[in-house]
Amino acid sequence: MSVSNAELLPEVIASKAAGKINTKLATMLQLIANTTIEKRFAGHPLIDEMKGEAMVILVRCALDFNPSKSDNPLSFYYVISYSAGIGIASDDRKYQSTKEVFIDA
Repeated sequence: MSVSNAELLPEVIASKAAGKINTKLATMLQLIANTTIEKRFAGHPLIDEMKGEAMVILVRCALDFNPSKSDNPLSFYYVISYSAGIGIASDDRKYQSTKEVFIDA
């Protein structure tokens, strides 16, 4: 199952008008987070942490999308999800080198 801009945009507009994320938009955001992370970071040991972080950031930024500037919320949310995954992977690399120093000592 996937999310399209045609389905997503009306939900974003409705949620912005209500001032809170509705259930359907939350479900779509979760699907975007899961799909993005699973496709881009398949096999990574911290994939569950990446999905969780992506969802937290998506919920925090869900109403920041401005439909008057763009009609592509899917791209907006995809970049947020991908960036969350990159952040977790980057932190993992940083901490991995620190762990290796202590293990080798």
